[in-house]
Formats: sequence, structure tokens, C-alpha cells
Amino acid sequence: RLLPLYALQERFSRLSGTEVGVLGLAFKPNTDDVRDAPAVEIIHLLSGEGAHVRAFDPVAGPRAMEEVGDTVELAKSPLEAADGADAVLITTEWNEFRELDWSAILERMAGNLLIDGRNMHDPARMSQIGFEYYAMGRPQRSSQVGMPASVAAGT
Repeated sequence: RLLPLYALQERFSRLSGTEVGVLGLAFKPNTDDVRDAPAVEIIHLLSGEGAHVRAFDPVAGPRAMEEVGDTVELAKSPLEAADGADAVLITTEWNEFRELDWSAILERMAGNLLIDGRNMHDPARMSQIGFEYYAMGRPQRSSQVGMPASVAAGT
């Protein structure tokens, strides 16, 4: 549940001042229900570490703001969530996140770290686009250089 957070902590020496885009706030796609959503907990922890978080969810954004308050900036689009981000986290498996123009997302980012907490994308494809791509729960691959095997494998 918190593996994306651990991956960020491993990648950056400090999270203070880090810009993080979060894609998905609901606990599952096609709902605005944020009860027990991993994104809410991750956002609270990132904010507590001093990271600036900008998040987008196609449905749950307004509802999530009740849970996260001023600890997150609500973006109007995935591109806006990625704007200037050092890293982007995928925390909800919305179909719309499968179909994004990931090259455009990368162009908007300050960094190139993409942490896929839902294993939505092909690691080779994302690496080819230019991402440093980590898929939670998958074995470490060449596209996951630098990610501790324990974090990439979800252990």
C-alpha cells in the first residue's frame, strides 16, 4: 500500500521540496469513494515529509479534498498534475490513465520518475518513452535501475 512512498524515499535523499504528481485519488476506478484509498495516506505522508503534491482524479477529486485538505493541490488534468513534477505516482487504475499521452506527461515533468502502483503499463514501453519506470510488485528490470529489488518486488 505504501510501496510508492518507499520508492520515492529510496530515490530521493529527502522528500522536502520534491514535486510529486499523483494520478488517482479513489480507492478504485469509476467511483468517488476515497475511504481507505492508498493515495490519501500517501499524500498525507508526502506532505508531512515536505513534498509538494499535485493530484488528479477524474471523479474523486472534490471528495478527496475533504480528506486531504490543504495538503494537496487539486489538478484539473493529468498534464497539470505532472507539470513540474520530479515524480508521478499512479495510485488508481483508471482506464483514462492507460490512454494518456505519456510523452506529453514526460515533457511537462521536471524529472522522469514514474511509479506505477497499479502495474498498468509495460515497463519496456515506458522506459523507451524516457521514464525511469517502477512498477510495484514486479521483479526489477533494466528499466528499474536504481530501485532496490525489495521495493520493486513489493517485499
